[in-house]
Amino acid sequence: MDGDCVAHEPKSSMECLQQTLAMKDTRFNAVQAALEVERSKSEALQAEVERKDVENAKLSKENAQLTSQLAASRDELRQKDEDLRALHNAVVDLKGQIRVAVRVRPPIGKELDAPINHLEYPGISSIKIDKGKGAQTFEFQRVFGPNMNQIRVFNEVEELILSCLHGYNVSIIAYGQTGSGKTYTMRGGYGDLEGIIPRAVKFLFQSRDKLADLDWSFNFKASFLEVYNEEVYDLLGERKKLDIKLGTGTTAVAGLKYQDINTLDDIELILAITDKTRSTAATKCNEQSSRSHAVFELAIHGYNGTSDTHMPSGATRHACLHLVDLAGSERVKESGAEGDRFKELTHINSALSNLQNCIRCQLNKEPHIPYRNSKLTMLLRDSLGAGSSKTMVIVNLNPAVTQIAETRRSLEFAQKMSITKIGSAKKQEQ
Repeated sequence: MDGDCVAHEPKSSMECLQQTLAMKDTRFNAVQAALEVERSKSEALQAEVERKDVENAKLSKENAQLTSQLAASRDELRQKDEDLRALHNAVVDLKGQIRVAVRVRPPIGKELDAPINHLEYPGISSIKIDKGKGAQTFEFQRVFGPNMNQIRVFNEVEELILSCLHGYNVSIIAYGQTGSGKTYTMRGGYGDLEGIIPRAVKFLFQSRDKLADLDWSFNFKASFLEVYNEEVYDLLGERKKLDIKLGTGTTAVAGLKYQDINTLDDIELILAITDKTRSTAATKCNEQSSRSHAVFELAIHGYNGTSDTHMPSGATRHACLHLVDLAGSERVKESGAEGDRFKELTHINSALSNLQNCIRCQLNKEPHIPYRNSKLTMLLRDSLGAGSSKTMVIVNLNPAVTQIAETRRSLEFAQKMSITKIGSAKKQEQ
């Protein structure tokens, strides 16, 4: 028995060794198979890396091409902006350096009881007055009838205002007898009733943002003054009395306060202040009559921070936008003015008379223009021909038939202004 067991031990050990070897072979084959799988994955990853490298190289090349095309497109856009700017100003200039528009306000109060049949509007640029001296038709750049709203009026002046961002000085002046709607045209109310002043600032903000794509940046500073009884007062500087300094081709108001305009809230605050500080009073012709000439100025400074073939780095533009609300003329007998009101009226009528005289001298090409005869014309000197301004006058009319004589006088003066040449505006650019 023992001999049999001993005899079988070598055979059993051999089987154990064979089994162990077989197990190791199995594990080896499994490891080798796993290694092959990993090797296949590695080769696949390497192929993917190589494919990605090729794709990245292609994308890098396309990106470089797109960057080059973008730079070329920006250059082309800048050139088109320059061309558009030149065409825009050419169109504006073709309309004449003094542009004249007429606006007739709608009838109010007792005026609604009487028919308004003495004024007709044959076309968008003509007005016919038919009473007194007989029928007469006047032609201007634009005529706004009583139904024209604030938006329509601003649409007519916005291309002129845009010239400011192109480096041109611009003046828009509201003229007319008292109660004809000048302050409504320039200041207006709120929302859809806003006048030219708040709309102009908003429009320039929007236009500035568009020009930012061409690397232009602009900043705005505003001032607001009035001429009251032949004295100049700073409406943003606690009504401080100021002096006008006339230089060679320049007009400056010493000590005038300028305030940064960065947001629309800034301009609303300024208008709220000046609404309270401007001189107004009730007269027989107008319950809330402006007794001063008000001048809003927006000083504009532009800078271009890029460099290309069309616009050198550091190019600048400077311009001033003047928006003027003149006091209204009144007949002394009709106004019922006494005391302070009579003094105000005398100064208002004198200043407006001198304004008319300056226009007459310009029209007759006289060698001397009497700008110094009043503070108003000293301030408007640059707008009336001594400077380099693109100027528009909006003549406001009272529709009442009782005011027909004054309406005719306003239209006759407007006609003289419309044929007055003040020279070409010059671009303020470096």
